[in-house]
Amino acid sequence: MENKFVPTQIPNFVPGWGPFLWKSELLSSIIDELLKRTNAIKNNSEDKLSSFNENNIMLNSWSYPITEGDLEWFQEILNPWIQTYLKSFAQFNDDTYNPMRYFINQLWVNYQKQYNFNPPHSHNGNLSFVVYLNIPKEMYDEEWKSNEPKPGSITFRYGERAPMLDNKRTFVPKTGDIFIFPSWLEHMVVPFKTESIERVSVSGNIYFQNNNNNV
Repeated sequence: MENKFVPTQIPNFVPGWGPFLWKSELLSSIIDELLKRTNAIKNNSEDKLSSFNENNIMLNSWSYPITEGDLEWFQEILNPWIQTYLKSFAQFNDDTYNPMRYFINQLWVNYQKQYNFNPPHSHNGNLSFVVYLNIPKEMYDEEWKSNEPKPGSITFRYGERAPMLDNKRTFVPKTGDIFIFPSWLEHMVVPFKTESIERVSVSGNIYFQNNNNNV
């Protein structure tokens, strides 16, 4: 083939597509305080959540509801991350960013142990989030098959499987990570096998007070 027909580089553009899934990190001081507050809830309460709560949110026997006082504190603390998510979405969507008024209506802590998992599910509300308070090192060291999600990972799924379609995103979280995503986005929690460790996370649902946002 003549050189004039051989490209030296091929310009390309891969547009963003699908639900706006966003990942960031919380300050270590916030994680430490959250862990202290949630451990107090676990130690002082036998009020575990059942498989489905009154809002039809899928939860497990290893989840505990977070009290109103702690919920209000966390909503104030989390506000910079939520507004940054909304600003990032506006930029992604070539739209104008307007700070949103919202409230967190449900908040719970999850203490995942050996073999615990959460099957594919979605939430109520406009946005949902998960914050990771403790990810044990032993979880990363587990053996796993290359064609399966890693132990303790979280998988987000959008749309049906089809040729030339990547409909999943899987992450192995680390302590301090936060994911914010549309509440309707289906996701699942993968189990791990190591004994005597806990994977601790906090999840919640966000409701907009003026529903003129297209998130």
